[in-house]
Amino acid sequence: MRNIMMSFLVIACAVATGSCSKKTTPTTPGDQNGTGVTFTVQVKLIMNSWTMRIAFSADGRYLAAGDNEGRVALFDLVGNRRVWRVKVFPNEEIHGLAVSPSGARVGVTGQTSRTVKILAGDDGRVIRTFDDHTGHPEAVAFSDDDRYFASIGDWTDPRLILRNPTNWGQIWQIALGGVDSYDLGFVPGGSSLISVHDTEVRIWNPDNGNIRRRITGPVDFFTTMAVLVSRDLLAVGDNSGDVGFYTFSTGELLNRVRNHNGGVIAVSFSPDGRYLVTSGQDNNVFLWDLTSVNNAGVVSTARSGQPTVNQSGYQARFSPAESLLAVVDADGNIDLMRLVGE
Repeated sequence: MRNIMMSFLVIACAVATGSCSKKTTPTTPGDQNGTGVTFTVQVKLIMNSWTMRIAFSADGRYLAAGDNEGRVALFDLVGNRRVWRVKVFPNEEIHGLAVSPSGARVGVTGQTSRTVKILAGDDGRVIRTFDDHTGHPEAVAFSDDDRYFASIGDWTDPRLILRNPTNWGQIWQIALGGVDSYDLGFVPGGSSLISVHDTEVRIWNPDNGNIRRRITGPVDFFTTMAVLVSRDLLAVGDNSGDVGFYTFSTGELLNRVRNHNGGVIAVSFSPDGRYLVTSGQDNNVFLWDLTSVNNAGVVSTARSGQPTVNQSGYQARFSPAESLLAVVDADGNIDLMRLVGE
C-alpha cells in the first residue's frame, strides 16, 4: 500500500476583488480511512455558492468552476488569483463546462437553456452564442490541441455537434436518435471523441463523424467517463455506483468495482495513471490505487458527509498536467490537493 502525504497551503480568493491571500494556519493532516493516506488543504478557491462543475485547461494552469446559480469563475492557479466571475445564465445550474487548452476560452451550458456560450478567458465576456441545439445541451469539450469543440444534448435534443474553434464553423452534427447523453470528452491529441449515453459509450472519429467503437455494459445507464491513453484505459461510471475499466483500444471489460452507494457523477485519472478519483451522489469522493486494474482498491476518502447546503455530490477532478486534485468542499468551495510523496 502506498503511503501518501497530501500537503496543503490555504489560499482564499476574495469574491469582491478576486485577490488571493495565504493563510498561515495549516489544517491538521489525518489518515482518512486507516490506509496511511493523509490529507491537508493546500489551496482553497472561494465560490460562495455551490460548485456544480469544475474543469481544467489542458496545461493545468486554469480551472473553471460553474455554480448552481448560473455563474462561472475562472482561476489562474499559477498566479494564485481569480481572473473573473460572471453570471452567464439567470438562476439555473451550470451543466456543461470546458476550458480551451491555454485558458483563452471557456465553453458553458446551463440546466434549462438551449444555448452554448463561449466566454473570453481574459474577462469572461460572451464572445459566441450557439443556438443550434433544439433542446438542452448537456456537456461540452475542447480537444487539447484546440482543433475541436464539441457539444452534446440530453434526451430533449439527442444530437452531437462538432465545431472548429478557429472560426466556430460546424464541422458536422449527428442526430443520436432517442438516447440521453451525460458526458463528453476528447482523448489527448484530439484523435477520438468519446460520448456517454444510456447503456452505451461511443468513440467517434472527429474528422468524419464515424463511430469507431461502441462499448456497452450491464447497467441502467452510464453517467461519466475518463480516458488514460498511456495505459489504454477507459473508466466509466454508472447510476448504480459501479466503475467499469475497459481497454480503450478494443472495448474489452477488464474489471468492475463499487464503493459508492448511488450514481457516480465524476471519474478522473491522475496524469501518471497511478490513481483514479471518483465522486458520487452518496456524497463520497474516493481515491483508488490503480497499480493493478484487476485489484483496484480505495486508498483514501477525499471527501465524505452531507453538504451544508441542499445539494448532493461533490465534484472532483485531477489536473491533466500534474497530480493536483480539485475537490468541492461541504460549502461548495474548491479544495486543491497535491500528492507530494509516498
